Amino acid sequence: MPRWVYGIHPVEEILLKKGSDCDLLLIRRDSDNKALKRVEALAHKQNIRVRFTEAAEISRTCDDGNHQGVAARLPDYKYADFHDWLEGLKAQTPMPDVLVLDEVQDPHNLGAVLRSADCFSIGGVVIGRERSVQVTDTVVRTSAGAADWVPVTQAVNTVRALEELKQAGYWIVGTVVGAETSIYKLKLDFPCVFVMGSEEKGLRPLVRNHCDYLVGLPSLGHVDSLNISVATGIVLSENYRQKSGL
Repeated sequence: MPRWVYGIHPVEEILLKKGSDCDLLLIRRDSDNKALKRVEALAHKQNIRVRFTEAAEISRTCDDGNHQGVAARLPDYKYADFHDWLEGLKAQTPMPDVLVLDEVQDPHNLGAVLRSADCFSIGGVVIGRERSVQVTDTVVRTSAGAADWVPVTQAVNTVRALEELKQAGYWIVGTVVGAETSIYKLKLDFPCVFVMGSEEKGLRPLVRNHCDYLVGLPSLGHVDSLNISVATGIVLSENYRQKSGL
């Protein structure tokens, strides 16, 4: 089944970066909106079929989401094969850092995590094939185009995936509430796999036991943990800061 991405900014990002994957654009009829005209021009430039229709049809197509008058049809999301992806990482010098999500459930969180992964040049995101959110239309839309740039691969068994990443030369850094070591105190001068836990339970014990390091984020407020997408952004930003010498 095809998937639909809607909203001016997400659609524009797709047309700018992955326009060839889009085969149909729905645009609200009789609109003088400059942003929609810009999206239409991008589609014509890439020879993508444009169909003008009523806003109600776009709403039905997008399950009444906030489409802003435009929706793009894309093929089903294609996950990267784990072993092919890992071989590709091993062929690079230095190996790109990696993000593993342990049973993350919220599609908005996954979409936001992909944006951070793209921003900080992460080599890919590993999610569980079961008991984890998959890449849905909501994820793609929330990622604002990052889902078409950051490889996402599915692990049948997260622990086994971590073991294979270790064998490839990675060090596993898990994030947990109350860890004795702050992310700012750990010297990240090695190929890193950052493991982020689920929204409610954090890292599962078995996953936690497979980490080489456990780090936390300092908190000065009354809430003892951050939203996973916010925490991921902070971790990846600190990793980039250290490795870029800023």
